[in-house]
This record gives sequence, C-alpha cells and structure tokens, in this order.
Amino acid sequence: MNHHRLLSTTSCPLSKNVTAKLNSMKHKTFFVCEAQRHFKPSFTISQLQNIRSVTSETSTPNLTQSPLHSNSSSPHFSSQLKSTPVPTPPTPPTPIPARILQRALSFVPAHGWTVETLSKAAVAEGYLSVTHGLFSRGGVDLIDYFLEDCRRKMIDELSGKMDGLKTHEKVKMACVVRLNLMRPYIKRWPEALTIMAHPSNVPMSVGHLAQLVDDIWYLAGDKSADMNWYSKRTELALIYASTELYMTQDKSPDFEATFKFLDNRLTDVMRLGKAISEIGTFIDFATKSAIGILASKGLKFPGN
Repeated sequence: MNHHRLLSTTSCPLSKNVTAKLNSMKHKTFFVCEAQRHFKPSFTISQLQNIRSVTSETSTPNLTQSPLHSNSSSPHFSSQLKSTPVPTPPTPPTPIPARILQRALSFVPAHGWTVETLSKAAVAEGYLSVTHGLFSRGGVDLIDYFLEDCRRKMIDELSGKMDGLKTHEKVKMACVVRLNLMRPYIKRWPEALTIMAHPSNVPMSVGHLAQLVDDIWYLAGDKSADMNWYSKRTELALIYASTELYMTQDKSPDFEATFKFLDNRLTDVMRLGKAISEIGTFIDFATKSAIGILASKGLKFPGN
C-alpha cells in the first residue's frame, strides 16, 4: 500500500487544511523576509537622538504620533535637522563608583583607606554594602581617587590667583594649597603611604607625584626645555614629599611647623640649580626619613 497516497491532499480533508495553512505560513514568511531585506530605516540612531533633543527644546511633543512616523523628506523636517543646533547635553549624573569614592573620603578619618570605608560609603549612598566589590583594588582605588581629586581641586583653587607673583612665590602657593587639602586625612596618611609603597602600587604613586610637580611648574609658568626641566621637577618632588611626611608628625598649631619646613626647603633650593650629585644625597636622606617616620607609626613596608 502506498502510504504517501493515503496522506495526499486529494484523499484527506485534514491534509488539505494543513497544506493550506503551511502555504499561508510560507507566504507570510516570504513577505516578512522580503520586508526585512528591503526595509531601511529613515534615520540613524544618532539622528533620532538629535531629533529628540531638538523637539524637546523647541516644541511640545505630539503624543498622538510616534517620532518614527515623521516624514524625513519634508522640507520643515530637513531644515530643522540641518539648521537647528543640538543643545549641549546636561552634565550626566556622577557614575556610581565615583559617588561612592567621593562619599568614602568622609569615612577615611574614622576607618582609614580600607574596604570597610568603601562598604560604609556604599550604604550611605543607598547601595548594598557588597557594592564595594566594584573596587577590585580596595583601598588603592580610594587613594588613587583621592590623589586625582586633590589634583583637580588644587588647579581650580589656584585659577586666577597667581597673576603678578614671582615664580618661586607661585610654587610655594601651589604647595601650600596642595598640603591644605591633606589636613582632614593627615592622621591616616601614613597608612596610605604604606599601601602606596607596595611594589605593585609604586607606579601609581610615582605617577601621581610626577603629575603633581608637573602641574605646579606648569601653573608657575615654567618654560624650561633643557635639563633644568628634569632637575626642577625632581627637586620639587623631593621637597613636597618630604614636607608631606613632616606634616604627618607635626603637632604644632595649624601646622605652622610644616609650612616653615616647606619654606626652608624651598629657600634651600631657590637656585633650583643645585648639582645633580646633591640630589642623590637628598633622595637617600628623604627615603631614610620616610621609613623612619612610618616605622614610628608602627607601620611596616611589604617584605620587612
């Protein structure tokens, strides 16, 4: 017996219905495929975003018509798209990690440069405490953010305040402004220095210090393009770093001793042309002083 004949559309009404439906589906599928192949959107995504910006600023939206139904070939639409400038977008909200890091700075005096600080900051911002997992380096990320934040604040504070000053006066003012930003965190700063002294964090630490002294000399109007460019930055880096270390030990009112120390060091190198051999001696002295200060705080460098 031929089974195919039993299932043929001529001998089975049910088969006829199935075949008809299949044929109908084939036609629909063909239509959809053809439509997809030939259909091209009138606008790109960026154009639609521009249109949304323009219409939201210049007119009341038509709630009965979708923007996708707009006729891009109409003269009014074309002229509006070409001649109307797109408004400057508002400043986007601060990303979650930056908000948490900024809030975390207020917890540093009590909890240090720690994961606990990040966790408390996350909760204070309305997130789960485990959100601190966003920061894979823990306290290092917080220190990194703090140093970059200080850089921005120093530049902003010095803007327009150095006119008429001599170069050495500008350098001193910049150092004072930067040290003042350390005040709320100075008792916890030796902990940060220990973290920054870890071999894996040294590139970050050196990078921030190099950027700081470069910013200061730039703001002071330094135009040197010879070996003085390097010697000036090396000397200023040593002066600033040693002053910052001194500040962690300063018990004088309003850090008077720290700023006197800074003034003396700047006076010592006012020539900023000291022999390079003297810089090596200063580096050795500053390094030993740093280790001594940190050791007095009961802190140890990795590997010691």
